[in-house]
Amino acid sequence: MGNSITLNEAHSILEKLFNKEWERRDLEDDVIVIDGKVRHLFVVSQSKSYQIELERGFLYASAKGHPVMRDVAPGDIIFSVVNGEVVSVEIAMDTASETLGNELGYIINCVYCFFSCPISLIPLRSKIAGLRPFDKNGYLPQAGYIHHLSSSVAYVFITEAKKAGNTLRKL
Repeated sequence: MGNSITLNEAHSILEKLFNKEWERRDLEDDVIVIDGKVRHLFVVSQSKSYQIELERGFLYASAKGHPVMRDVAPGDIIFSVVNGEVVSVEIAMDTASETLGNELGYIINCVYCFFSCPISLIPLRSKIAGLRPFDKNGYLPQAGYIHHLSSSVAYVFITEAKKAGNTLRKL
């Protein structure tokens, strides 16, 4: 894979992720295979920055304490959690590039697919407890912005998103 993907490729990945027939082997790692290509899975814990990042089509984190940003590759899949709800899924368009503002940081351009019906983590805690990166009680780690995500958790998120009536609403 090159250093970036096209908008059509990102939309295709979203479509196939949302319509995937999950098999047992899909639930055993932090990756999923779509179109014969390995896609890594991540989750970001956002708050005030979410709306700005959504509107501008990127993820941003300071370099300090957020080395996982450099693990993201074009075509990788990222779920956004804001205030205890899964609110969107993103496809990375490129690798993290360094940016200078007040401090060194990383930025990843993304295609966002937001959920019109966000998915609360509260009723999912027993299903996701102990699965990467959630602790034994189903909570995300307090430290860090972005984490590798178990494919089992991604399956729960997609399944619950569809149950809630979410469709692909791409930006």
